[in-house]
Amino acid sequence: NDDDDDDSAITVNWHTNLTSVPTEHKTTNESIPTFFLCQEFIDALPVHSFQKTEDGWRERLVDVDMKSGTSSTTTTSSPTDLKRPKFVNADQDRKQAFDATADGTSRKPRLRFVLPPDTTPAARTLLNIDKDGSFLGAAKNNKEDDSQIGDIVEVCPEGMLIAQDISARIRQSSGAAIIIDYGSNQGSADSLRAFSRHKQVHVLSHPGQVDVTADVDFLALKRSAEAISDNNNNDSNHSCDFHGPITQGQFLASMGAVERVVKLIESDDTTDKQAQDLYSALERLILPEHMGERYKVLAISSSKYSGNNTIPAGFTTP
Repeated sequence: NDDDDDDSAITVNWHTNLTSVPTEHKTTNESIPTFFLCQEFIDALPVHSFQKTEDGWRERLVDVDMKSGTSSTTTTSSPTDLKRPKFVNADQDRKQAFDATADGTSRKPRLRFVLPPDTTPAARTLLNIDKDGSFLGAAKNNKEDDSQIGDIVEVCPEGMLIAQDISARIRQSSGAAIIIDYGSNQGSADSLRAFSRHKQVHVLSHPGQVDVTADVDFLALKRSAEAISDNNNNDSNHSCDFHGPITQGQFLASMGAVERVVKLIESDDTTDKQAQDLYSALERLILPEHMGERYKVLAISSSKYSGNNTIPAGFTTP
């Protein structure tokens, strides 16, 4: 809006980070509540992927593999195809990359997943393991201790940091957040995948041109956000309440989605085709075998105005 003097105008501003979003009104200095809507946002953030090996936990890394060919752009391995020598002579691979072969073809680079011989800083920090890949301290009691060779665990540190930033902002200026995404309440395993033109493709194919995604670890998000709240609980007027995660089916049913669809179907203005479309859409959104179970919903709210432990809409029993 070009009219800055119009107090009724709603302006939209883009911010590259949360710290630049104002917390106070620029003229009255009154606190501004902040409301967050994260719809399929966390799943797009980068993850670290770790695999259990005979030598302990190792981080799955991306390397360049050189194969003969003239036109293929596909990768040479899948995320679960990691049974290859741990030591890859990358220098020799690159040296031979474009050397002519006997039949006149050339060697072209492709991306692949590899396992390093040693633990990485990310593995030691995010999994709390020692240099040999074994768990330390309290982490020894984690379920991953009973994992099998080849099992995979994914960690999204950026997602956990964002959850902490959201919790801290709500504590600071009140407000609420709702996070809707596909994921699990029990951690994230081998879920890294990619899509192109509505079809699943190899995650390393056509870098920068495919939609890469991973399941959200809602338990990690909630624990990260709660940690910020627990460490700053001196001001009861700005404490945070956490709700869920629950399934999308539960959330929509509690919000009255079924009753709304029934009312629309029974309307005299609704055609038979529209009624069938409404029914099919409701099934897809709430049934466990479709999106109802796989998608989860987590909410964070301020108790400043609503009081402690007030359950928001959508998280009550329908």
